[in-house]
Amino acid sequence: MRLSSLRYLIKQGWKNMAANRLMTFASIGVLTACLIITGIATLVFVNVNNLVDYLANQNEIVVYLLPETPEEQAVAMNEQIASMQNVLEVEYNSKTDAFEEVEQWLDTYGNLLQNYEQIFPARFLVTVEDLNFIEQTNAELAALPGVDFTQVPSDLAGIIITIKNAVTYGGLGLVAILAVVSVIVISNTIRLTVFARRREISIMKYVGATNAFIRLPFFVEGMTVGLIAGILASAVVCTGYYFVYQYLMEMYNTWVMSLMNNIFTLENIWYYVAGGFAVFGILIGGFGTATSVRKHLKV
Repeated sequence: MRLSSLRYLIKQGWKNMAANRLMTFASIGVLTACLIITGIATLVFVNVNNLVDYLANQNEIVVYLLPETPEEQAVAMNEQIASMQNVLEVEYNSKTDAFEEVEQWLDTYGNLLQNYEQIFPARFLVTVEDLNFIEQTNAELAALPGVDFTQVPSDLAGIIITIKNAVTYGGLGLVAILAVVSVIVISNTIRLTVFARRREISIMKYVGATNAFIRLPFFVEGMTVGLIAGILASAVVCTGYYFVYQYLMEMYNTWVMSLMNNIFTLENIWYYVAGGFAVFGILIGGFGTATSVRKHLKV
């Protein structure tokens, strides 16, 4: 196809949009609404999954050492634990560290602990990488020489694993369902547009127009509608995301603030949102056009 013909067909697609303004506005409105719902679901899924990962990383196995364990052995154990599978991070707290921590908790009554520094055991704070293997990692830690006992939050780990699986599968399923609904809705909307112009398509076929010549203006129309809907949806979602984020940041709640540190800021994701909406809108518009025009090309 020559460049001049391509330009003509592209312009023809835009002219068709202007000539069928009502259906064009309807298509843009429907697709924008579907994209907004899909975008909100995706952002909620991504942020909740990130928060669950953050909570999972707070799960620590506390490994208490025997009182008679020498400092040199504890240092060697630190390296050994750090090299174990499923260990993400390890922190060593000596007897002195444990004593100072309790002393800070007691604040002005800390002097009551004078001469009792040695009663607090040294310990390791071990953060696991995968909660599914936390029991196995705990068994390996408990078997190390010099370990008195361990504390593992098994119940909390099980709850977090359940939440993470529910968020992952539920979020992906919801996004997939909304994506399918978006394709069906926009396809039916474009099908109405094509149906209203079925006589025009038939005439073009009878005078010898090729399928590609007939399809291209409709593809231009559908993909332009998708692009416009993507731009509108990204503007709405990004604006809403910004105001919700600002509202949560102004709550001045310590727990909420700690969670907000693990929520994506708009500055870090707006280009993904805008690009994703634009690409997704164009693909849906093109696919909806392809499925709608095919039937009316069989003259």
